[in-house]
Amino acid sequence: MSRLELLWLTSFSTLPLLLPQAVYARLRTLRLPEAGPPWQGVCGDANRRLRLAVVGDSTVAGVGAGDQRLALAGQTAAALAGFGDHRVQWHAFGRNGATVADIQREFVEPAVVFGPDIVLLSVGVNDTTALTPRQRWRERLVAVADAFHAAGIGIVAVSRLPPMHLFSALPQPLRAFLGMRARILDHDLQRLAARHRCLEYLDYRFEPRPEYLAEDGYHPSAAGCAVWGQGLAAGIRERLNPVSPDRVVRAN
Repeated sequence: MSRLELLWLTSFSTLPLLLPQAVYARLRTLRLPEAGPPWQGVCGDANRRLRLAVVGDSTVAGVGAGDQRLALAGQTAAALAGFGDHRVQWHAFGRNGATVADIQREFVEPAVVFGPDIVLLSVGVNDTTALTPRQRWRERLVAVADAFHAAGIGIVAVSRLPPMHLFSALPQPLRAFLGMRARILDHDLQRLAARHRCLEYLDYRFEPRPEYLAEDGYHPSAAGCAVWGQGLAAGIRERLNPVSPDRVVRAN
């Protein structure tokens, strides 16, 4: 057991304090809507086409960004097209509050119908706050990745969990508690990606700046999505060039 996991277990003694904080934070946090349409688009004008499906929770739904083109899907597609290698056709599949179980149930099938070359998953914040058991978290993630891989999708990538210990809408010590939980689930992501050929883990740099958070202090702003999308696009490009023989992207 790691030091972080041990610290997490000992922090359960603070639950009598954390539960009222969680209720208070939920009541006082500004509720922002999901982004409006379009939930799909095309970026770039290169000859080679690449289809990108971005699947996940409120960030994919565009909460905090106001417009899907400024949310994570649109920003990642724009950054990926900016390399000049591909014309990126993108589609966002997300819902505010979605957990990995919701994604498995609601979004795998429609994303497959879109026919993507790459699926990018953004998930984990709601599993962090819902205290989803880690075994269940891991099993469902693998099931989602396996379902996409079985459908012939070349690359299934998952984004690093956001730094929840920096979410200003969360009071202390609740912020630290959930931040530890998010880091533990993120470590699970890294281990899964290292063991399973159908899942890629994408890291990114995210310096804490107030302008990277939306006005609710919880979701990323358009500026935050831009930085996040640039990091994810760089990771995707590394996996596209070159593409290994067992991961041939179908765009040409």
